Amino acid sequence: MGAPPVIPEDRASSKPIPSPLVFADPQPSLTESRHLGGIALNDPSQGSRVQVWTCRTDGISVFIRAPVVAETILFTGTRITEVSLAFDQNMRPFVAFMDGPAARYFWFDTQDNQQKISTLPEGCTSPRCCLDDDRTTQVSNSDIILGYVRERSLFYRQQRDRYTVERFLSPSVKSLKSVGMGRNLRLQFEVEP
Repeated sequence: MGAPPVIPEDRASSKPIPSPLVFADPQPSLTESRHLGGIALNDPSQGSRVQVWTCRTDGISVFIRAPVVAETILFTGTRITEVSLAFDQNMRPFVAFMDGPAARYFWFDTQDNQQKISTLPEGCTSPRCCLDDDRTTQVSNSDIILGYVRERSLFYRQQRDRYTVERFLSPSVKSLKSVGMGRNLRLQFEVEP
């Protein structure tokens, strides 16, 4: 028997129930993103709420740092204009980003046992990500959620499917500003209609 779905019935709530995010500033700008994380990359030993990590781009490289971790380059692209940071259950970085006209994501593939970059279908924009529930009691049920806009509709993919299944959430969306867990323990998608 599998874990319960991250988003019940794989759809948006029939009635929006907005709530402030648990972590209030995940996307301060398009070129910088913050996420709560552990003590070090690839080290979940002290949990996932130890410190605030920052991911940023200079247009070519994507950097990551934390208060007690020096800034390092995660990967490079060609024309990176947006970044969004999350961590999986083992403190491996996940970054959704725009590289020129392409929406891409940097993730750890458990089948290949390595970090890789994958590309969303043509026309996707506003890629944003989060670990949906970072409470220690939910480690086995949590997923990284990758949200994005395509053809003015909001879609998402999730870690448990290796990001291969596209799920529709909402029509009439211009852009996705951020995604994260609300204080009401419901996943919140902040969109621009």
